[in-house]
Amino acid sequence: MENKNIIIILIIVVVIAVVAAGMMLMQSQNVQKDSKIATSGKTFYTGDDLSIILTDLNETPIKKETVNVTVYDKHGKVVVNKSLKTNSEGMAKLKLKLDKGKYKVNVTFEGNDNFTGNSTSKKIEIKEHVEESVVEQPVQETSYAEESGSSDIVNSREYVGQDYAPGLHIKENTYANGDIEHYYEDGSHDYYDSEAHEWRYTNPDGSSGSMYVGN
Repeated sequence: MENKNIIIILIIVVVIAVVAAGMMLMQSQNVQKDSKIATSGKTFYTGDDLSIILTDLNETPIKKETVNVTVYDKHGKVVVNKSLKTNSEGMAKLKLKLDKGKYKVNVTFEGNDNFTGNSTSKKIEIKEHVEESVVEQPVQETSYAEESGSSDIVNSREYVGQDYAPGLHIKENTYANGDIEHYYEDGSHDYYDSEAHEWRYTNPDGSSGSMYVGN
Protein backbone atom coordinates (compact mmCIF):
# COMPACT_ATOMS: atom_id res chain seq x y z
CA MET A 1 0.00 0.00 0.00
CA GLU A 2 2.80 2.31 0.93
CA ASN A 3 4.62 1.56 -2.36
CA LYS A 4 1.43 2.35 -4.26
CA ASN A 5 1.22 5.79 -2.65
CA ILE A 6 4.84 6.49 -3.51
CA ILE A 7 4.21 5.60 -7.15
CA ILE A 8 1.17 7.93 -7.28
CA ILE A 9 3.19 10.77 -5.78
CA LEU A 10 6.00 10.24 -8.30
CA ILE A 11 3.50 10.28 -11.18
CA ILE A 12 2.04 13.55 -9.93
CA VAL A 13 5.52 15.09 -9.64
CA VAL A 14 6.41 14.02 -13.17
CA VAL A 15 3.16 15.45 -14.56
CA ILE A 16 3.74 18.76 -12.80
CA ALA A 17 7.31 18.89 -14.09
CA VAL A 18 6.20 18.21 -17.66
CA VAL A 19 3.48 20.86 -17.49
CA ALA A 20 5.88 23.40 -16.02
CA ALA A 21 8.48 22.67 -18.69
CA GLY A 22 5.85 23.01 -21.40
CA MET A 23 4.69 26.35 -20.07
CA MET A 24 8.26 27.63 -19.89
CA LEU A 25 8.87 26.50 -23.46
CA MET A 26 5.74 28.26 -24.70
CA GLN A 27 6.71 31.43 -22.90
CA SER A 28 10.20 31.35 -24.38
CA GLN A 29 8.74 30.91 -27.85
CA ASN A 30 6.37 33.85 -27.37
CA VAL A 31 8.99 36.34 -26.18
CA GLN A 32 8.68 39.48 -28.30
CA LYS A 33 11.73 40.88 -30.01
CA ASP A 34 12.45 44.59 -29.93
CA SER A 35 11.64 46.52 -33.10
CA LYS A 36 13.51 49.47 -34.57
CA ILE A 37 12.37 52.27 -36.92
CA ALA A 38 14.71 54.24 -39.16
CA THR A 39 13.80 57.09 -41.51
CA SER A 40 15.73 58.69 -44.37
CA GLY A 41 17.12 62.22 -44.55
CA LYS A 42 16.26 65.58 -43.05
CA THR A 43 16.08 67.79 -46.14
CA PHE A 44 13.78 66.99 -49.05
CA TYR A 45 12.32 68.60 -52.15
CA THR A 46 8.62 68.73 -52.93
CA GLY A 47 7.62 65.33 -54.32
CA ASP A 48 10.52 63.38 -52.79
CA ASP A 49 9.96 60.10 -50.89
CA LEU A 50 10.49 59.68 -47.17
CA SER A 51 11.72 56.11 -46.64
CA ILE A 52 10.77 54.24 -43.45
CA ILE A 53 12.57 51.00 -42.52
CA LEU A 54 11.20 48.64 -39.87
CA THR A 55 13.58 45.97 -38.49
CA ASP A 56 14.53 44.13 -35.35
CA LEU A 57 17.70 45.01 -33.47
CA ASN A 58 19.70 42.71 -35.78
CA GLU A 59 18.55 44.68 -38.84
CA THR A 60 16.28 41.82 -39.95
CA PRO A 61 13.37 43.33 -41.93
CA ILE A 62 9.92 43.16 -40.39
CA LYS A 63 7.76 42.43 -43.42
CA LYS A 64 4.13 43.16 -44.27
CA GLU A 65 3.48 45.19 -41.15
CA THR A 66 1.71 48.54 -40.78
CA VAL A 67 3.42 51.76 -39.75
CA ASN A 68 1.44 54.91 -39.04
CA VAL A 69 2.91 58.20 -40.28
CA THR A 70 1.76 61.63 -39.09
CA VAL A 71 3.23 64.90 -40.36
CA TYR A 72 2.70 68.22 -38.56
CA ASP A 73 3.37 71.68 -39.96
CA LYS A 74 5.14 74.42 -37.99
CA HIS A 75 1.85 75.35 -36.32
CA GLY A 76 1.24 71.80 -35.08
CA LYS A 77 -1.50 71.13 -37.62
CA VAL A 78 -1.72 67.60 -39.02
CA VAL A 79 -1.08 67.77 -42.76
CA VAL A 80 -0.48 64.05 -43.41
CA ASN A 81 -1.89 61.04 -41.58
CA LYS A 82 -1.34 57.72 -43.35
CA SER A 83 -0.95 54.01 -42.66
CA LEU A 84 1.68 52.30 -44.81
CA LYS A 85 2.57 48.62 -45.27
CA THR A 86 6.22 47.55 -45.23
CA ASN A 87 7.49 45.51 -48.18
CA SER A 88 9.68 42.42 -48.21
CA GLU A 89 12.64 44.57 -47.18
CA GLY A 90 10.78 46.11 -44.27
CA MET A 91 10.51 49.43 -46.13
CA ALA A 92 7.59 51.79 -46.68
CA LYS A 93 7.66 55.11 -48.56
CA LEU A 94 5.70 58.32 -48.10
CA LYS A 95 5.45 60.79 -51.00
CA LEU A 96 6.10 64.26 -49.57
CA LYS A 97 3.59 66.38 -51.49
CA LEU A 98 4.17 69.35 -49.21
CA ASP A 99 4.86 73.04 -49.62
CA LYS A 100 8.29 74.30 -48.71
CA GLY A 101 8.79 74.73 -44.98
CA LYS A 102 9.66 72.85 -41.80
CA TYR A 103 7.66 69.87 -40.52
CA LYS A 104 7.66 67.25 -37.78
CA VAL A 105 7.22 63.56 -38.69
CA ASN A 106 6.04 60.87 -36.27
CA VAL A 107 6.25 57.18 -37.24
CA THR A 108 4.62 54.51 -35.06
CA PHE A 109 4.61 50.70 -35.14
CA GLU A 110 1.99 49.18 -32.84
CA GLY A 111 3.81 45.85 -32.54
CA ASN A 112 2.49 42.27 -32.88
CA ASP A 113 2.90 38.84 -31.26
CA ASN A 114 6.53 38.67 -32.31
CA PHE A 115 7.75 42.25 -32.06
CA THR A 116 7.35 45.07 -29.58
CA GLY A 117 5.87 48.39 -30.66
CA ASN A 118 8.08 51.39 -31.33
CA SER A 119 7.92 55.00 -32.47
CA THR A 120 10.24 57.71 -33.68
CA SER A 121 10.00 61.42 -34.36
CA LYS A 122 12.11 63.82 -36.41
CA LYS A 123 12.09 67.28 -37.96
CA ILE A 124 12.41 67.70 -41.71
CA GLU A 125 12.60 70.60 -44.14
CA ILE A 126 10.95 70.75 -47.55
CA LYS A 127 12.54 72.86 -50.28
CA GLU A 128 11.32 73.76 -53.74
CA HIS A 129 13.13 72.69 -56.87
CA VAL A 130 14.93 75.66 -58.39
CA GLU A 131 15.24 75.55 -62.14
CA GLU A 132 18.53 76.92 -63.31
CA SER A 133 17.97 79.73 -65.76
CA VAL A 134 20.24 79.84 -68.75
CA VAL A 135 21.34 83.36 -69.56
CA GLU A 136 21.84 83.71 -73.27
CA GLN A 137 24.81 85.80 -74.20
CA PRO A 138 23.96 88.52 -76.71
CA VAL A 139 25.18 87.81 -80.20
CA GLN A 140 27.55 90.45 -81.40
CA GLU A 141 26.42 91.46 -84.86
CA THR A 142 29.20 92.09 -87.34
CA SER A 143 28.45 94.48 -90.14
CA TYR A 144 29.78 94.20 -93.66
CA ALA A 145 31.84 97.29 -93.03
CA GLU A 146 33.46 95.74 -89.97
CA GLU A 147 34.23 92.58 -91.94
CA SER A 148 35.93 94.64 -94.63
CA GLY A 149 37.89 96.70 -92.15
CA SER A 150 35.93 99.91 -92.79
CA SER A 151 34.26 100.23 -89.41
CA ASP A 152 34.61 104.00 -88.82
CA ILE A 153 31.06 105.39 -88.73
CA VAL A 154 30.91 109.01 -89.78
CA ASN A 155 27.14 109.36 -89.57
CA SER A 156 24.36 107.38 -87.89
CA ARG A 157 20.69 108.24 -88.21
CA GLU A 158 17.36 106.66 -87.36
CA TYR A 159 14.19 106.94 -89.42
CA VAL A 160 10.59 105.96 -88.87
CA GLY A 161 8.07 105.50 -91.66
CA GLN A 162 10.18 106.53 -94.63
CA ASP A 163 8.70 106.31 -98.10
CA TYR A 164 10.88 103.36 -99.11
CA ALA A 165 9.89 101.40 -96.00
CA PRO A 166 6.67 102.82 -94.51
CA GLY A 167 6.07 102.02 -90.85
CA LEU A 168 9.49 100.45 -90.25
CA HIS A 169 12.05 101.70 -87.81
CA ILE A 170 15.32 102.06 -89.71
CA LYS A 171 18.81 102.64 -88.45
CA GLU A 172 21.29 103.88 -91.06
CA ASN A 173 25.06 103.93 -90.63
CA THR A 174 27.36 105.70 -93.11
CA TYR A 175 31.05 104.73 -93.05
CA ALA A 176 34.15 106.72 -93.95
CA ASN A 177 34.78 104.70 -97.10
CA GLY A 178 31.28 105.42 -98.45
CA ASP A 179 29.65 102.16 -97.39
CA ILE A 180 26.09 102.38 -96.09
CA GLU A 181 24.06 99.89 -94.09
CA HIS A 182 20.47 99.73 -92.85
CA TYR A 183 18.95 97.72 -89.98
CA TYR A 184 15.17 97.27 -90.10
CA GLU A 185 12.65 96.58 -87.35
CA ASP A 186 11.56 93.29 -88.95
CA GLY A 187 15.08 91.89 -88.61
CA SER A 188 16.17 92.44 -92.20
CA HIS A 189 19.39 94.18 -93.07
CA ASP A 190 20.98 95.64 -96.18
CA TYR A 191 24.37 97.02 -96.97
CA TYR A 192 25.88 99.04 -99.83
CA ASP A 193 29.40 97.95 -100.74
CA SER A 194 30.92 101.05 -102.38
CA GLU A 195 33.89 99.15 -103.74
CA ALA A 196 31.82 96.40 -105.39
CA HIS A 197 28.99 98.82 -106.30
CA GLU A 198 26.30 96.46 -105.07
CA TRP A 199 23.63 96.18 -102.38
CA ARG A 200 23.76 93.09 -100.22
CA TYR A 201 20.73 92.16 -98.16
CA THR A 202 19.54 89.67 -95.56
CA ASN A 203 15.82 88.92 -95.21
CA PRO A 204 14.00 88.21 -91.89
CA ASP A 205 13.95 84.47 -92.72
CA GLY A 206 17.74 84.41 -93.04
CA SER A 207 17.91 84.28 -96.83
CA SER A 208 20.28 86.71 -98.47
CA GLY A 209 21.33 88.07 -101.82
CA SER A 210 22.92 90.99 -103.62
CA MET A 211 22.14 93.44 -106.42
CA TYR A 212 24.67 95.20 -108.62
CA VAL A 213 23.97 98.90 -109.07
CA GLY A 214 26.89 99.94 -111.25
CA ASN A 215 29.12 102.99 -110.95
